Amino acid sequence: MPNHSRAERPGTPPAQAPRTTAIQAPGGARRSPAAKRPGARRLSPTLIVGASLVALVALAALVSFIWTPYDPVQVIPADRLQGPSGAHWFGTDKYGRDLFSGMLYGARITLLVGIISVGIALLVGTPLGILAGIRGGWIEEVIMRTSDIALAFPALLLAIMASAVFGASTWTAMIAIGVASIPGFARVARSGTLQVMSTEYVLAARAASQSRFRIALRHVLPNTVGILVVQCSVSFALAVLAEAGLS
Repeated sequence: MPNHSRAERPGTPPAQAPRTTAIQAPGGARRSPAAKRPGARRLSPTLIVGASLVALVALAALVSFIWTPYDPVQVIPADRLQGPSGAHWFGTDKYGRDLFSGMLYGARITLLVGIISVGIALLVGTPLGILAGIRGGWIEEVIMRTSDIALAFPALLLAIMASAVFGASTWTAMIAIGVASIPGFARVARSGTLQVMSTEYVLAARAASQSRFRIALRHVLPNTVGILVVQCSVSFALAVLAEAGLS
C-alpha cells in the first residue's frame, strides 16, 4: 500500500504558502512592494518646502492686484507702532503704515524685479555664450574677456551708478541688475555648449553639413536648459537681494 503524506491524502486540502508582504533585498533588508514599482520616487522635503514658499509669495502678489486692507503707502500717525490686531493683522510700522498691506504689495515688486532682471540676463547672455562656444576663435575671446571685465562690477554697484545717471527708480534698478547678470549666463551657456559640442551626435550633425545655427537650436539649446534653469534660480535670488539693498 503506497504511503501517502498528509498533504497528499484524499480529502485533505493542500497547504497554502504564506502570503508575503515585503520583499527581501539582497543585503538582508526588507522593503515594501511599492518600492519595486518602476517610477516610484519620493519628493524631496526641500523641494516641497521651497515650492510652497514660492507659491505663497506668488499668491500674495496676485492677491495684491485685487485687494489690500489699506493703502500700502498711506501714513496714519495715530496708528504708529501697533501690534497685530483685527484691524491690522501684522501691526503697523513707525509711520502708521499697515504691514500686511505692505507685504502683499512688496511680493508683487519682488517677483517683478526677479523676472525682469533674470529675463534680460537670460535673453542676452545665453545667445552670447552659445555663440562663443560654437564659433570659438577671436569671437570667443572677445565675448569672454568682455564678460570678465563686466564681472568686476557687482550688480549692486552698477545699479547705484545707473540710478545716479538715469534717476532712482525700480525699472532702472531692474535693468542695471539684469545687465550685470549677463556675464554669468554667458559663461554658463558657453560651458554647456562646449560639453554638447564634444558629443558624438553633434559630430554626426557637423559631418552631415548642418549649419551652426541649426546645431545650436536642435542640439545645444535643449541640452543646456538644465544648467540655465539653475542659473536663473540663483540669479533671481541675487536680483531680489540687490534690489532690496537699493530700497
